[in-house]
Amino acid sequence: MKIKSNVLDLFEQQYEEYLNDPGEGIGQFSKWLLENPYIVLVSNFTDCTSVNEFDLTRKLVEDNWFYHSQPLYRDPNCRWLFPWSFGNEYDDKWGWIDINLFNLCYEEDEINDKYGYKIDDINIEYIKEHLKGVKDPYLYNYLKSFPNTYLEKIIEFNEKIEGEKDYVELMASKQEYMLTFDEIYNELKKCLKTPLNENRILLSKNWYNPKNREREYRRLKAVTYSLLSDLQKSNLELIDIEWNDLENIVAALFQNNGYEVLKKENPQSGRDILGRINIGNDYEYIAIEVKHTKRKNKYIGFNELDILIQKNIQYDTLCLATNSSFTASVINECNKMENIKRIILWDGETINDLIKVYKL
Repeated sequence: MKIKSNVLDLFEQQYEEYLNDPGEGIGQFSKWLLENPYIVLVSNFTDCTSVNEFDLTRKLVEDNWFYHSQPLYRDPNCRWLFPWSFGNEYDDKWGWIDINLFNLCYEEDEINDKYGYKIDDINIEYIKEHLKGVKDPYLYNYLKSFPNTYLEKIIEFNEKIEGEKDYVELMASKQEYMLTFDEIYNELKKCLKTPLNENRILLSKNWYNPKNREREYRRLKAVTYSLLSDLQKSNLELIDIEWNDLENIVAALFQNNGYEVLKKENPQSGRDILGRINIGNDYEYIAIEVKHTKRKNKYIGFNELDILIQKNIQYDTLCLATNSSFTASVINECNKMENIKRIILWDGETINDLIKVYKL
């Protein structure tokens, strides 16, 4: 997936509309960010999904704490962060909160019985009274625009902590102010200027979403089960399988070795498979090119390798997999010091060895 040339104008337009009316605009702006995940992902995030994906945040959506279309982003430290604020006309810093912090304020109890009030009993004057502790007038007006059910939660939590601190101020104090609109805008601009215009994370909307990756994991397990079983029993040879089956098998083998994998969506563009694995607090990305042949004496040569190296230069590692073999020039090139960790070769024999130890 490439970034469209008009994305900068669209981003600016959406943000301006949000600033003009934050109370009404936050839902629309959040929905737009969720539909265009790469907008924020280019600023060193690894995943994007909606608040509906997790049990805790889904419950908060049901109870009107969040809009159902609000996005969550995972940072390189594997924390899921919620964009609590998108800045204002005076300061465009975005505030982020680790979703685990919401456990601090969301507790199931008999609040209505304890304090003797219900949603219908809470009028706007009572809400205003409880929001007097919010010192920022912008934030005060912003909160007043939320539904009463949301504001009731603020009041409930304020009662729970016995007036020590208003819920809003408590959560606001937990914010990490990182990234501004200008910084995100400039990262997008930088991506548009690169000759490749294909940052390694800008592959597919399916890539960023944990639920879709789980679906891909199950799909690969299902479509390769009988093939891998027959190959393990020697009822089938790699040279006899179709090209798409070979791609699925290679993807499943990487998946079996701890990689998250995603096959290309368009057969005419991009590398065959993209994989990533978590190393410490970061991800390493691998481009996986699969070369299929029906001829046992077909060898993958140096010219083909050279083209693939240039095509995938933006990735940490390149794997070239085939159900046949490689020429001596390819093997010699990959054994050079600068390529030992950069290029991985899987010939038919290597793939068969990996299949033998694959647990069905």
